[in-house]
Amino acid sequence: MKTYRENLIAQLEEEKHNTEKAIETFFDSKKSKKQRLEAFEVSGTFITELDIVKALSVFRDETEDVEIRAAAILGLISYAASSEEFINELLDLLNNESVPNKMKEAALSVLQSSTFGSPILNSKRPEYNNALRNLVESDCPQNLKLRATEYLAIEKDEYIQSKLLDSLENPKGAFIKPEVAIQLLSYDLHSDAYNVLKKIAKDPPNKSAKKEAIRSLSADPDSAELLQKVLEDKDEDKEIRHVAATGLQSIKPELLQNSLKDILIDKNENEELRVALLNTLNYTENTENIDNDDAFQAKLEDIKNSSNSKNLKKIHNFYLENKPKK
Repeated sequence: MKTYRENLIAQLEEEKHNTEKAIETFFDSKKSKKQRLEAFEVSGTFITELDIVKALSVFRDETEDVEIRAAAILGLISYAASSEEFINELLDLLNNESVPNKMKEAALSVLQSSTFGSPILNSKRPEYNNALRNLVESDCPQNLKLRATEYLAIEKDEYIQSKLLDSLENPKGAFIKPEVAIQLLSYDLHSDAYNVLKKIAKDPPNKSAKKEAIRSLSADPDSAELLQKVLEDKDEDKEIRHVAATGLQSIKPELLQNSLKDILIDKNENEELRVALLNTLNYTENTENIDNDDAFQAKLEDIKNSSNSKNLKKIHNFYLENKPKK
């Protein structure tokens, strides 16, 4: 009987053999496209010097199938981090409008992976960011534009911030959904953005955009009254009201507590919302004006006793257990 170590060695040897066979199949131009792409799924990253040379040859061969060339790019992901020449070639791909989108997708994947550990790419950050801006302005597919936009937003790129704000102020023909634009703007919120977000919160293009606007306004103390108004609006969606409550908890907890008193004891309020808000209260600091309000506490106890909601009873008991003792 083989030992565990012997079985492990045998397994590793078999995996190595399968990988080598897959790599051989991928580079075999006599094989069908389907066979080569299936083999690439097994082969993974090209490591040996010979395989890297072969992969570069496939990538640079303009007579080769586009998907095969894109796979060769992806297989060179480890090599890219240490090759300035290859990085320059990938940047050229992103800047060239005639390059097939499949290859641009592969080039972008490799470059994005290299940003985490390649001094070479980091030294070329201006060129890289410019290539991403070109992608956003090009006629490439939406998924490519979104990937480029997200990276630039994380980098707090002024161009993309302006582009996102413009898409919200002039939604006709915008290159990105408003709720996604708001999410990306949240990486670098400033006064201009807050003004636009307040307009969207009051007159949103859709529910998702309003929710994201309210969420982002949770970082703006000047938006506290707006958030309170949303929270207290019984005609508003309960999920959006809860997002507003969470925002108030961060920027103006005293306003939140004033609103909570009325909402929690209102039998006509949505019970799911009351459960969520009572739970929010459990994690709010300095709640003495609620904890010490005997009339409110008595009404809250009546609500709990008359409710059939197990969640409401559970959250209320948790609140009682954790509130400061008199």
